[in-house]
Amino acid sequence: VNGKIVLSTNPQTEGEDKSGDPYFTGPLQSGEIYFKDIYYSSALKDPAMSVSVPVYSLEREESFVTGIVVARIDLEHSLYDLLLDRTGMGSTGETLIVNKDVVALNELRWFDNAPLRLKIDARAAVMASQGNAGVTEATDYRGVEVLAAYSYIPRVQWGFVAKQDLSEIYAHIKRMLRELFILLVATAVFVYIVSIIISNNIARPVVEMTDVSKKIQSGDINARNKESGDDEIAFLARSFNRMADSMAAQIRIQQGVADISGKMVRASGFEDFVKSLLDILMDLTGSQIGAFYRYNGENNRFEHYTSTGINAELLGPFDASISEGAFGKALETRKISLIQNIPEDTIFMFRTFAGTAIPRDIITIPVTVRDNVLAIISLASLKGYTQEQKEIIDQTWIGLNTMYSNLLANEEERRLAEELELTNRELRAQADEMNVQSDELYQQNIELEVQRKKVVEANRLKSEFLSNMSHELRTPLNSVMALSSVLLMQTKDKLSEEEAEYLEIIERNGRQLLLLINDILDLSKIEAGRMDLSVKSFSLRSLIESVVEGHEIIAAGKNIELKQDFADDLPGIESDENKVSQILQNLVGNAVKFTGSGSVSVSAVQDADNIVVEVTDTGIGITPEDQEHIFEEFRQVDGSASRRYEGTGLGLTIARKTARLLGGDITVTSTPGEGSAFSLILPVKYMSEVLQPALKIPERIFKSRPGQKTILVVDDEEDVVDMISVNLREEGYSVLTAASGIQALELAKKNHPFAITLDVIMPEMDGWEVLQGLKSDPETVDIPVIIVSVSDNKETGFALGAVNFISKPVNKGTLIAEIRKISSVVPFRVLVVDDNRIDLDLMIKVIEEHNMNAVSVENGKKCLEFLRKEVPDVLILDLIMPGLDGFQVLDDLRRRPETRDLPVIVVTAKDLTRQERERLSGNASSVLAKSATTSRELLKELKRVIKDLEAQSETRPVPVKETKNRILLVEDNRAAIIQVKAILESCGYMVDVADGGEKALEKVRARIPDGIILDLMMPDVDGFEVLEKIRITKATSGIPVLVLTAKDLTPEDLKRLTFNNVQQLVQKGSIDRSGLLEKVEKMLYTHKEGSADNTTAEKVIVVKKEKGAQKKKPPGEKGVLPTILTIEDNPDNAATIKAILAKKYNIIETTDGNE
Repeated sequence: VNGKIVLSTNPQTEGEDKSGDPYFTGPLQSGEIYFKDIYYSSALKDPAMSVSVPVYSLEREESFVTGIVVARIDLEHSLYDLLLDRTGMGSTGETLIVNKDVVALNELRWFDNAPLRLKIDARAAVMASQGNAGVTEATDYRGVEVLAAYSYIPRVQWGFVAKQDLSEIYAHIKRMLRELFILLVATAVFVYIVSIIISNNIARPVVEMTDVSKKIQSGDINARNKESGDDEIAFLARSFNRMADSMAAQIRIQQGVADISGKMVRASGFEDFVKSLLDILMDLTGSQIGAFYRYNGENNRFEHYTSTGINAELLGPFDASISEGAFGKALETRKISLIQNIPEDTIFMFRTFAGTAIPRDIITIPVTVRDNVLAIISLASLKGYTQEQKEIIDQTWIGLNTMYSNLLANEEERRLAEELELTNRELRAQADEMNVQSDELYQQNIELEVQRKKVVEANRLKSEFLSNMSHELRTPLNSVMALSSVLLMQTKDKLSEEEAEYLEIIERNGRQLLLLINDILDLSKIEAGRMDLSVKSFSLRSLIESVVEGHEIIAAGKNIELKQDFADDLPGIESDENKVSQILQNLVGNAVKFTGSGSVSVSAVQDADNIVVEVTDTGIGITPEDQEHIFEEFRQVDGSASRRYEGTGLGLTIARKTARLLGGDITVTSTPGEGSAFSLILPVKYMSEVLQPALKIPERIFKSRPGQKTILVVDDEEDVVDMISVNLREEGYSVLTAASGIQALELAKKNHPFAITLDVIMPEMDGWEVLQGLKSDPETVDIPVIIVSVSDNKETGFALGAVNFISKPVNKGTLIAEIRKISSVVPFRVLVVDDNRIDLDLMIKVIEEHNMNAVSVENGKKCLEFLRKEVPDVLILDLIMPGLDGFQVLDDLRRRPETRDLPVIVVTAKDLTRQERERLSGNASSVLAKSATTSRELLKELKRVIKDLEAQSETRPVPVKETKNRILLVEDNRAAIIQVKAILESCGYMVDVADGGEKALEKVRARIPDGIILDLMMPDVDGFEVLEKIRITKATSGIPVLVLTAKDLTPEDLKRLTFNNVQQLVQKGSIDRSGLLEKVEKMLYTHKEGSADNTTAEKVIVVKKEKGAQKKKPPGEKGVLPTILTIEDNPDNAATIKAILAKKYNIIETTDGNE
């Protein structure tokens, strides 16, 4: 493609450079065929034209031009021959082409040597060269008037003109007009003569046809016109006669249809109807054979009913699902079917004395009722059916279907009337029998009413007994639990560990016995319909999280993973929060109890107007037989004496009954060996059958005076007073006590305490009278009163003005929680900073749902402005924000004294680099990534931070030297670094961080710290190697080390730690602020005092019994105690047995029969 000629029909031109010629550059640029306009060829000495095309390479995938092929056209023997062929253009016509400059490109008739020399100014040529097309009268290049047709050829940009002189064109037209005029005159004369002759021949037949039409109109339907000739009149006569024949046929058809209808109406029964119908159809259609088939719905077959002209034995039944043949076509289409050219093997044959005749046509008629074929009529004719006979059948068919439907309806009505008569006779007999039974039922009702009254009385006595029993059981039980708890607290330092355990067993078993009593009472209340409900709105999600959190310790001890899964759109619920909590405690507790290892998951989703909470475990499972009984009272899957799991069998019973009381239910699905799934279904909004106002605690504002923290305890039982007093004094409250109502009123009026705990059942003046006296006196009306009693009459207490109700025996946590409620403790305040409104609203919702105050701002600048005015308890901070980002906010608040120790939780969607994480290290309490689980993780982290804040306010400050202690923290977990560093720095320690073993050794060589907190599990150099390298160097061998690890240490690991003089050991997961600070303080203190012998980590002693190692000695031998083998799986019972026998016997303990 360099423009040089490679191959040519004129070898002399080969090698010439044509790269500038249009026929080379044109196709090269456009990639298409290129026409070069007509030019004068020096080689040909004549006008010529060139066409060129690009040649593409097939060796490359993309379009690549490898050469140009050029053809020079000899116009003299090609285009000019066509243009000079003037056939049909007369003596003056010619065709010509012009280029865009209106220069002639071909030889002209009236101008020699015109190509490329003559420029034509004629209008048609100019219009054609400008891209127009049309026909016009104009002057040509000679100035002569012509008729010209012109067009434009875009490919070569030529204008084409074909023209002829007007004088030559109009000469032929004038001659033709003259001849046409002569012809028209001659034709008019001829037409006039012929019309006179024809009119006489047409009038006569028309008159005759008029006479025939009048006869037909008068009733003579046999009158006809004469048919002669082949002219139009004859054709009209024949058409008239065919119309008359058609009318006569229609009349006969209508008559036939009327005859059929008349006979059908007169039929007296089904059989009479069928036979009459078959006879008249055969008569009107000239059929020789007829058969009727009736549908039998029981076997889905059509069965032969009656026939004429054929052997009935040949006509067997046929299946209704048949799809071939005449019957199949009629059943499929539900239309009349006509079959012609009948084969010789047909069953429809007509026998005569002369032999057997085969029918010519067969018609199959389906009889339909409500679009279902219920009968089939088949007709056969030896001569074939005329159109008139077919019309009779077609017009009869619709009426036939209606009549057959009415016939079946009448038959059904007759059958039903007979059945009704039979039924009436049976009902009369039953009525007589029921009268006898009614008398018997009346007597039974009298007996049942007597039994009902006995049952009601028995229930009343049972309820009265349970009420009395609860008081009689709870009162001594309360004393046992209270005294054991007081004894445990007051003699904690005096008793041995084993003796303290005995007291704990007493208290724990008392608590279990109390729970059993409460279960029995709850069951009796539900059955008696006396269970009180306190309906209010609450967050089900928060309740579930609280229940699951309460089982985490037990689950962790059994290596069970607790999972939670909540729907994003889970709404709040309106129900009894305490009852729902009781149900969930039972379901989650059972799941953990009956799962050896694996997982327990709790999920909650909304289903229409209900919320479904599903508790799924991977435990032992329940067989289908046992699933029917687990909700029955006192029924357990394993109720034998060798059962593995303890319990009374009331938990699930009470849970289901309570759920149903709340308008819901509990269901179970389970597979033995795989686990169980219990589903708690609760309505989103509780709807009681009888609308009763929910029991509400009156909301009151109590006057609070500075320093007023005295609480008056009123109870006639001295042990209860002592227990409550001890609990309150431990929380920092001052306590006044009163043993009677009168004394209580005097003390309350004299001292005006902060709050009063009041027993109801007291001699002389009971609690209700005391409460009335307090609320009627203006000086004591504002003192909040908490009822503490075995009585369950909450309504009376709230009506008289009590703020809450606690059942005996008193739980310390419940008591202190109620006291704190009325002390108006300000909740924790959390500031949330995020520029994303959706994330901001979500975090605020989570915080407020868990009883914390949330404040929000949208950017870093507003955050700093807020912090200058007010410092919250916790700051939740996004990193990526417009203006001031999170890093700048952190730097600013850490420089200011008032916000230096503010806990900060970073929540960000940014993928942090190593440098950014190091920048956050020590400045943020924790770093959370935004994700679908952000809410759960944020709440967990908030609880941890708040717990640290609470502990910080109660923990004794760590004494710090004027020269601050420097701690080296060796930890590769970023979250642990942030947490531990924040705790230490808040108490004045200087903290250096090394995120690997090698870096730790480098930092120790550069500067010897006062102490090291060391993680054991790290990449490259682990904690053991770091520890050993530190100990082999004299300068660093004495550095105190606190090991902080999540590793499950083996005895060998403990030996290595002891050998390397490890001072303290903290397991990850159990770490808290006060515990960590105590360990660090002890590590540094013991190092200072040099008492390494007293601070060695606890040694683990493993005693392995070898088979045959124990030598049996006879009982009573001097110096040897008799040996007793105990088999007991309950640890409390085992401890009790051991306590009684331990001083006189050697005890071998086992927990099951195999052991």
